[in-house]
Amino acid sequence: MIRFVFGQNVNKVETGVRILHIPTGLTARSTEERSQYQNKRRAMKKLQKKIFGLQQEEKKKQVNAAWREHNRIIRGNPVRIYEGEKFILKK
Repeated sequence: MIRFVFGQNVNKVETGVRILHIPTGLTARSTEERSQYQNKRRAMKKLQKKIFGLQQEEKKKQVNAAWREHNRIIRGNPVRIYEGEKFILKK
């Protein structure tokens, strides 16, 4: 869900736009262009970059957590080695 907040005209030629992404609380704003439409497009691109970066960071955290869990050795869970074609457990 995205909320658009349109700014006031500055000298009747420039209009700023601020976009708020409600689920994450991220905001992006643009006042570079004279057109409100162009500012809206710029702000959307900025917001998409921020959201993409946040998603990449979350994915990195999940991968690191999975590796930490994978590398943790739990006492009582020995490594099992099987031999032969009939997969006989080697002691």
